Amino acid sequence: MPLPQNSIPRIGVFGGMGAIAGSAFYYKLTLGFQGRREESQPMVFLLSDPTVPRRDKSVEIALENRKPLGFINKILKGLAFFKAQNVDFIVVPCNTFH
Repeated sequence: MPLPQNSIPRIGVFGGMGAIAGSAFYYKLTLGFQGRREESQPMVFLLSDPTVPRRDKSVEIALENRKPLGFINKILKGLAFFKAQNVDFIVVPCNTFH
């Protein structure tokens, strides 16, 4: 769904699963708006949560036809945070998460 013209996007960045990846993404995002007025830049909500259970172990659990409940519950809490912030979309700078 496209944003209304003149609307400032609200972006959720779900990081912390490798804190450097989240902060590097945010840095690159801000560079993309260099030279623009502050008022026209996106509103960014960065959730850096290093307590999300390991993604590789969660994949192994899922491959054993079990639900990685710790991972699922943590992700759902993060998504609830972004929903409360009314973000337009969420990015997850973590390869294993995808």
